[in-house]
Amino acid sequence: MNLNIRLKLVAFTVCVVLLVGGSISLYSILQVREQILTTFEDQSQEITAMISRDILNPLYFFDISSLRRQLENIRLNPDFSYTYITDLNGVVLADGTRENSLRDQRLSDPFSKEVMLADHWISRTEEGTLKIGGPVFMADGSRIGYLQAGFALHRIYQIINDTTKTSLYITFICLGIGAILAVLLSASFTQPILSIARASREIGAGKLDTRLPINRGDELGTLAESINQMAVNLKINLERIQALHEINLATTSTLDTQAVLDLLLVRTALLLPYSAATVTLLNRETGELESVAGRNLNGEKWGTSWRKVETGLARAVFENKAPLAVGNIQTDRRTRDRDFFLQHGLVSYLGVPLAVKDDILGVLSFYAKEEHQFSNDEVEFLTTLAGQVAIAVHNSQLYDQTKRQAVELVTANKAKDEFLSVMSHELRTPLNVVMGYVGMINDGLLGDINPDQERALGKVISRSEDLLRMINEILQATSLEARAVKAESREISLGSFLDDLRSNYEIPMDKQLALNWDYPAELPVMRTDSEKLKHILENLINNAVKFTIQGNVTVSARYNPKAKAVEFKVADTGVGIQEEMIPSIFEMFRQGDSSETRPYGGVGIGLYIVKKFTDLLGGKIEAASEPGKGSIFTVTIPC
Repeated sequence: MNLNIRLKLVAFTVCVVLLVGGSISLYSILQVREQILTTFEDQSQEITAMISRDILNPLYFFDISSLRRQLENIRLNPDFSYTYITDLNGVVLADGTRENSLRDQRLSDPFSKEVMLADHWISRTEEGTLKIGGPVFMADGSRIGYLQAGFALHRIYQIINDTTKTSLYITFICLGIGAILAVLLSASFTQPILSIARASREIGAGKLDTRLPINRGDELGTLAESINQMAVNLKINLERIQALHEINLATTSTLDTQAVLDLLLVRTALLLPYSAATVTLLNRETGELESVAGRNLNGEKWGTSWRKVETGLARAVFENKAPLAVGNIQTDRRTRDRDFFLQHGLVSYLGVPLAVKDDILGVLSFYAKEEHQFSNDEVEFLTTLAGQVAIAVHNSQLYDQTKRQAVELVTANKAKDEFLSVMSHELRTPLNVVMGYVGMINDGLLGDINPDQERALGKVISRSEDLLRMINEILQATSLEARAVKAESREISLGSFLDDLRSNYEIPMDKQLALNWDYPAELPVMRTDSEKLKHILENLINNAVKFTIQGNVTVSARYNPKAKAVEFKVADTGVGIQEEMIPSIFEMFRQGDSSETRPYGGVGIGLYIVKKFTDLLGGKIEAASEPGKGSIFTVTIPC
């Protein structure tokens, strides 16, 4: 009877153990499976959102090559099945392949249509792929395109299957042991299984600091240790991803190299079991490697001797353009100064190059006070980290170089303006004296002159006036460069203004040229700077007459009530301008013909002043020309 009751108790205990243990294990497996899928989907959406922020600028500026490069880099990750960037109409701009074969194709599948209607990230699982898509927004909330990414689920499914198999194996082992020892130990199995299930749920829910006590030497203890190690690995990987994300944000939000380097060293100190880290950059002027940042180093000891030893290791990494790991610097035959590392208690070393494409900027170095064998995973992570830092350093160096060049250009421009201004003043004073004396001689104030002398003096006066006009133009140009010229607005009668301008012009005697004026009698009163407007039109008319031997020059004016502006045109039938020269004719000292044998004089400042004065009046100027047929200059000035 006792035996039967005992057998029943054993059978009952075995059944309870089987039911409870099996149910808990299956429930835990399902929970972990769902949590892994949910966590993967959440992380995939975060990664997609990070990609959308990274492509924001190139998408806004329609930089297809940059978009393609970014997607190509992303596609290097085997977890990505595809990536598409489309415009607002669903037309593919970049598909992450070098050929960009889907470029200009409209995506018409159901998921793409659903993405086009979405206001946030949406996801769908189809045929072993997690599809995520949504709009790319500017800071003001306006959308500029759409991003789709496909994440392969085979690795996650493999992890789930492996985890399921492992859990089932362990469960069966535990159940077998429970069945054998059910009589004496049945009660001792319930609590550990429940603890494992609880810990699994918490880890699956993201509580990665959860740990199981390791107080058993059996399979349940091994399982607890495995779960603890899994939680540690998950936490390390998550922290690494977070560190990469923070450094990526730093590289895109600041051009301060020191700030990025400080963040890098802080994050690596938290993630990796190393006692010291340094950053060594190449000084392009001296060709030497210089230590620019360090962490967990004695400031007094980190002097000349430290830099000398450290740059010896860094130099090897720099020259080989590859990571260098030394398990024990103190005994390694490649070490030049073992006593130095022995004195400072440094044992292991890892150096990775800071590289942007093929350009090596420096070296990221790590030291450990205990012997440490660097795994491939660690080297790969630190190489990725170094790549992000290298981009930040490269951008910062480019920014500093651009600032220096900008400052040098502003020195240079100021010196040029001061030189031109001084020279113009110094030239104009003696020229006025020359013109005064020549005028006195030409007027007979210093005695009678014959006709040949009068003609010669007339040419001297004419050329002197041309030279004086050039000098005055240079003075005006330097004043404009120095922003010393301001517009003075007042009301003018446009009809009277054009009548006065017309009265100042006569047809040159040496040209078969007709000067035509075309403007209606009724023109509005406009508020502008009349002197600058007059200078604009005079320069354009004088240029037209200068470059037209025969034919006609037509000056016209029309009021545009819709634009509330007046449009002035100066058209000629002259020599015209080469098409490739038109964009540069408004630059200082630029002419359509700059050769020494050109038939027309001038220093190339007139149109520069015209453009600057037009800008001062809030207007715009356009030029159209055909060589041999003439030119048309159109100036639009708001009323």
